[in-house]
Amino acid sequence: MIRCVPFGSKNAACLSSALTEGGAAAGAVAGAGAGAAGFDETVAVVIGLQDTPAVPSPCIRQHALTVIARVREGERANLVRLLEEEQAGVVRDLARVGTLHFGRFVVFDRAGGEAALAFESNYDGDAQTHLQQLVHAIGPSLDRFFGCCHDYVRGTFPAFAGEHAVAPLTYYISHGGLSRDQILNDRQVREAIRAWLDDQDGAGRLDTMPPRDVAVRLQKHLANLGLKVGPVDRGLPKQPWAAIPLFLAVLPAVVAAELALAAAAVLVYEPADRRAEDASPPIIKSDNDPAVNSLIDAEDHHPQNGLTHVVPLKPGVFRRTAVKVALYFVEQARRRLYFTGTLGGIASIHFARWSLLDDGTLVFFSNYDGSWESYLGDFVDKAHWFLTAIWTNTKWFPPTTGLAFRGATQEAAFKQWARTFQVRNQIWYSAYPDVSVQNVLDNARIRELAGRPMRTSRRARRWLEML
Repeated sequence: MIRCVPFGSKNAACLSSALTEGGAAAGAVAGAGAGAAGFDETVAVVIGLQDTPAVPSPCIRQHALTVIARVREGERANLVRLLEEEQAGVVRDLARVGTLHFGRFVVFDRAGGEAALAFESNYDGDAQTHLQQLVHAIGPSLDRFFGCCHDYVRGTFPAFAGEHAVAPLTYYISHGGLSRDQILNDRQVREAIRAWLDDQDGAGRLDTMPPRDVAVRLQKHLANLGLKVGPVDRGLPKQPWAAIPLFLAVLPAVVAAELALAAAAVLVYEPADRRAEDASPPIIKSDNDPAVNSLIDAEDHHPQNGLTHVVPLKPGVFRRTAVKVALYFVEQARRRLYFTGTLGGIASIHFARWSLLDDGTLVFFSNYDGSWESYLGDFVDKAHWFLTAIWTNTKWFPPTTGLAFRGATQEAAFKQWARTFQVRNQIWYSAYPDVSVQNVLDNARIRELAGRPMRTSRRARRWLEML
């Protein structure tokens, strides 16, 4: 068993909890393509060796990095120009960052109107390795971009990132425990299997081979290609034990808090919102607004998209408290319940996070499959309570009752509001832009079964049916 013991916020190491006589420590330090982090055990088996003991491999956990810096006065236009000019080169070079799943650079206005530059990434392993890889890959660009910001000194991005990092209040991961390299390996496994089956079918050999023979030959083919297969312990919580504290402790406490907050909202804060909006109506962008057209033009260039949404909280301690309670529950739910590919029934989100800045700016970053319309439609159909409880505390959100009702269920109004506060990403990167959440999970299952001995036709048939 490999035990992974975290050391501080920027580093972690995997230590062997049990060593046999003459054995070696199983913890391995990642190179360019991976980092160490905190899961209990990870094993990878190269096919052709599946009857031998599993070989320990590094444990990997995913993390969120959000760096937000204030842009110097008069530098916003120059910064946007730099980002757009270097977009293609930065996207190309980010492919060299072996720890990076998704990343973006985006300029937005904070609640007070001050321009800010955000860099966000979803990465494997320890922060130090990730930052070093970023500097190695795009160091000059980082200097030019953040050189437009207050307090930045050329060549100091890792230290600057540590000083300007913003922790998310909620961070969702759909395929936790699967590193970038693992996801790419699993895609190669599936593609290699498909190509081999096509070749055999074209030669007329598939129809004459029993399922077990097909499976065994496939395993030998994958072994010859050097692809890693077999089970990987992703370190996911064990059910039903993980969910028990959620339902017995977290949920009752949150419900009690939400009931008290909802009563205050109905009696005081929601009527006050209506009066304020009657006096000063919301300025919601229409579908014909050039800013909305610019957002639409930037979408759907790949099967995946990246959403950046930035909106000020309504003023006062009440709204800040209410949004933190809602986000606390979502965070607990994703940790203890929603960690196998869906968030509240939505199966298209790879990574998502909410961060609350000190000036009351609520920032939402999401990396998702499919179109904006289908994504927001899923919000309305499957997660409207959660989203309403969060975003009702922000500027111009559709009218809500009791903090959780109506709100996002008003689909047309909700989508127009979402567009109004959406920000176009100047640079957006995905390490696997053609792989959906479902593809990632399916490919992982195929890779896992590919590493098991095909001793029976039943097991072979079960594996082949997935293909």
